[in-house]
Amino acid sequence: MSLGLWQIAEDEPFFREKMPLSAEEEANLHQLKDLRRLEWLACRWLLHELTGRAVRLPLAKDTFSKPFFPENAELACSLSHSRGVVAALLVEHEKPALNPHPSSLICGCDLQKIVPKMLALAPKFMRPEEAEFVAQQPDAARLDWLHFFWTAKESLYKA
Repeated sequence: MSLGLWQIAEDEPFFREKMPLSAEEEANLHQLKDLRRLEWLACRWLLHELTGRAVRLPLAKDTFSKPFFPENAELACSLSHSRGVVAALLVEHEKPALNPHPSSLICGCDLQKIVPKMLALAPKFMRPEEAEFVAQQPDAARLDWLHFFWTAKESLYKA
C-alpha cells in the first residue's frame, strides 16, 4: 500500500507535458476549471508516481465514479483533493478469483482541509451518538473530531 500527498505548486503545463490522457480523461478534464482542474491533474500524476511505472496506466471510472485501472486487476486506488492538496492511495491485491473487475477492489482515502463550515454540515452525516461524543470534547477539539468522522466515513464510502 502506498499513500501520497501533494501540495500543488505546479501549473497545468507541468502535468500536461508529463502525462498523456485518454480521450475520456480529456473530456472529463475539459469540464473542470481553475483549481479543481489542477487538483484533477495532480491526483492522477501522484497516482502515476505511486505506481513507479515508466508509462502511466490508463485510469477509468466505474458507474459510481470510483477510479480503477482497467488494464490491471491487481491495483486498486482512491483519490482525494482539498483546496490545493491532493492525496492518492494505491493498493496492490492478489488477482481476485470470483470478481475480477478492478473496480471491485476495496480501498478508499479522503483528504479534508479543516474548515469551520464543517460545523454546519455535521448534522447531515453524524449519527446522534457520534454528535454526542463530539459535544463532550473540549471546544478546541470539536472541529478536529468532526473532520475525523467526515474523513473516516468518506473513506469508507469511497471503498
